[in-house]
This record gives sequence, C-alpha cells and structure tokens, in this order.
Amino acid sequence: MFDFPANTIVDRKVAKSRFHQNLKLNTRLKNLLADQIQEIRWLAKLSPETTNLPATPSVLEIAIFRLILKADTLSPDILTLIDKAIPYPIIFEIRDQLQHRQRYAAAYKRPSEANSKEWVTSSHTLTDWQPVPDAQSSTPLPPLPPAINLEQLYAAILKQILPIPPRDGEALPEYIFRCDSWLAKQREIAKLSSRIHREKQFNRKVTLNSKLNALKQEVEQIEANH
Repeated sequence: MFDFPANTIVDRKVAKSRFHQNLKLNTRLKNLLADQIQEIRWLAKLSPETTNLPATPSVLEIAIFRLILKADTLSPDILTLIDKAIPYPIIFEIRDQLQHRQRYAAAYKRPSEANSKEWVTSSHTLTDWQPVPDAQSSTPLPPLPPAINLEQLYAAILKQILPIPPRDGEALPEYIFRCDSWLAKQREIAKLSSRIHREKQFNRKVTLNSKLNALKQEVEQIEANH
C-alpha cells in the first residue's frame, strides 16, 4: 500500500490474550483467533509524533496492524473484535504466508456523538489479494499521501481500500455511507443470485430476476460519480 516512514514503524507482537482479557471473548471468538490467526503485529503508528501531522478530535492516531494467517481464511468477526479493543482507527494488513500474498482491510471508525468514549464502526472492506512486495522489487511502494492533519491522512488511506471511488467534493461521512450501501446491495445481490440458481419454477425465476435487475440498477446509482 504505502512505504511507511522508518520513524512510524513499531513492528511489535500483540498477544492474542490481550483481546481475551479486554473483551471477555466467548468460546467461538477465542477459537476463531486460535484457528485463523498465527500472529498479530502492531506494524506502524501514525501519530503527531511520528508524522509531524496534527491530530484532530476524531483521529488522534492511526494504527497499522499486520495479521498473519494460519490459512487463507479470515472471519470478519476477528477484524471487528480487534477494532473494538483498540480505541483509535486501524488499517489491517492481512498476510497469507503460504501463498505469499497480502490484502488490506479497514472500517471507518469515529467517536460516537452520544458518548465520546465509544466508537462507531462501519462495515469492513477488503482489497483484492496482491503478491507480498519483494525487498528487491524494482517498483517501490508509494509514500504516504499528502495531508495537513491525521484526519485527512486517514481519509486518503481509506480511499485506497474502499470499494468505490469518492465523488468530487464528497465529505468523508457521506462517502462512507455510500460505500456501506454499496456493500449491503452486493450482499443482497449475492443472496438473490444464489436463490435464482436454486429456483426450479420458471415464473418464480422471472420474478426473482426482475428483483435482481432492480438491485443492479440501485448499485449503478450508488456508483455514479454525481
């Protein structure tokens, strides 16, 4: 994604037991962590001290976490529980060591207007898989995007992960809402497509296809750059 400056690098292991203690996980979540995650590393810290960018009330710092998988499976519940445990925005780098590939994930995270000690988190979005960058690669990673504060930097990083591009002049909360709507419609389309595939009755299939086409039109409207 980006070439994080040397002074932002932490590269410290985070014990999975920390999440057990902080969140009082049930057995299912404990098993997910044990079965799917080999290691969690705090890769980088983007803060006023490490970036020379001022914080804002909604973004005091940004954490970059690396999740090293045991296989190629990752439950979204793991991303949710880590976000619940850490009181600032997180960008996840997800490593599949077996296939030498990685992807990024994030959810827009902001303090609750009702209670500043609580956080509101949107749906998590994941990028496609890409090969893990080679240290000898002739194509270096780009530097962090320019920004005047950490909130702007957070928005710029999120735009690299979110599924659709922002509209000109679109405020971040509206952009996030549109991305969440897009993701919800995509889930509806996937469920409906599965129903259509299983449906045997022709008339019923026609009705479901009509609903599917309507959903696809809604997605096009969400994607439109205006």
